[in-house]
Amino acid sequence: MLFRSRPANTQTIDAIQGVTQEQVDEVRNILINEYNFDPGTFAATDTDEDEKILVKLDWNINDDHRAVASFQRADGDTIFDDFPELATLNSARYNVNERLNAYSFQLFSNWSDRLSTEVKLGFKDVRNRQVSIDSTTPNFLIFTPEGGQILAGGDQFRQVNTLDNSSRIFRFKADYVAGDHTFTAGFEQERNSAVNAFLPNSRGQVVFNSIEDLANRTAASLLFGGSNSGIVEDTIADFELDTNTGYLQDEWLVTDTLTVKFGLRYDWLNNNDPVPFNANFAARNGFDNTENLDGKDLILPRFGFNWQATDR
Repeated sequence: MLFRSRPANTQTIDAIQGVTQEQVDEVRNILINEYNFDPGTFAATDTDEDEKILVKLDWNINDDHRAVASFQRADGDTIFDDFPELATLNSARYNVNERLNAYSFQLFSNWSDRLSTEVKLGFKDVRNRQVSIDSTTPNFLIFTPEGGQILAGGDQFRQVNTLDNSSRIFRFKADYVAGDHTFTAGFEQERNSAVNAFLPNSRGQVVFNSIEDLANRTAASLLFGGSNSGIVEDTIADFELDTNTGYLQDEWLVTDTLTVKFGLRYDWLNNNDPVPFNANFAARNGFDNTENLDGKDLILPRFGFNWQATDR
């Protein structure tokens, strides 16, 4: 595991246009004394964490069969600042916590001089959390007389922000050699599952045109984001998509210098998760939003050749 300490801010306060350290200190004191929360400092340090693990096993079972298994883990925790040109106090920064686990198994088999197969089964799971340093307050945006901007409170894009996804891959392929022809047939299925919650400004963003307005609690505007129902959980996207593929191919060695490939591939999708009807979308666009990819398919013919015109 790697630990690395670094400044949370990417530049010094002197590089921020229109903002001085005195103004940052004044805003911080107002938020502590008038709003009862500490927004943190501009200059702060953070410790990044990064852990990676890879284990692989390659087993020659016998002369005709070989198995490969692997496990991979990646775990990270890093602080980010989306607005380095602004005087962002530490409460308005956010941590990205991401963990990946992946497993894979493959079996290669030669059943005869003519027939060989490959089977693969793989799993991947990713958990992504983007968490504001301050997860209890709205976002505060304060303008200075010189046109600078100071940010404090929970980052407006991380007040509700998670993304989890997982996938399962199954593959079977067989090759059969008959004279000058190598016939290939196979089936693949990739299942992707996703859970995504993204609701900007669910705790709000309050804008003040001056530091004096902040002290007097005189907001210029308030931006709030919510779901159509008013329930945060209704904004979560949770769905599965299966991509299925079947294919046939013939690789024909016509001559010592010419190889021709031709085949057919068929893809079809399964997506059974219903999409909630949005009346506002339908009224605005003239069609509804409930269509998904279930039952969509595609036929893909294939043709190619490799011709070696000369010996060089």
